[in-house]
Amino acid sequence: MGAVLKVLESHGVRASEKEVAEAMETVLHQSGFRLPYPSPRKELSAKQIELLEQGGFELDRLDFGLEDPVARTAFEYSVLRATALTTHAAAKRLGVNASRVRQRLLDRALYGIKVGDEWRLPVFQFVRKGLVPGIVCVLPRLPRNLNPVAVHRWFNTRNPDLEARGEAERWLTPLQWLQAGEDPDVVAELAAGL
Repeated sequence: MGAVLKVLESHGVRASEKEVAEAMETVLHQSGFRLPYPSPRKELSAKQIELLEQGGFELDRLDFGLEDPVARTAFEYSVLRATALTTHAAAKRLGVNASRVRQRLLDRALYGIKVGDEWRLPVFQFVRKGLVPGIVCVLPRLPRNLNPVAVHRWFNTRNPDLEARGEAERWLTPLQWLQAGEDPDVVAELAAGL
């Protein structure tokens, strides 16, 4: 887990090992997550197990790490939730009250994940004091049914339609484009096409 925390910290995300583990446990429990592959020792007969082991298969060494798309998505979602701001923390960062944050969430001028009766606001949309420039033009254009992990990935994936000024074939992510002060309407159009 230490390596995970170092990666999170290198991106400015501060979360304890306990917070990340609790978020993952909650997400996996709520989603009904199960390993997508059955345990061979539980599913196969003794004869089948013997034959597979004679053939060199390692039945006890199944790797369901982050290359498994379900596990990877569950992990990414857990990190998004563990590192997200509460409405009160977001209000403090924006210099407004919590009811104004909730109103902005309803207006889609902020992006949030509903967790029970509470909102969690992923940190990718924030800068130290305030929001990423122009992001309020983009958020309402995102399709409402996008998974939070898909939203996060989209904002952080280089896009060939967002070429760095004066640098041929250097593509920016939507977040980099906005942070550079480029036209937010360009990103908003891309968001609407998702």
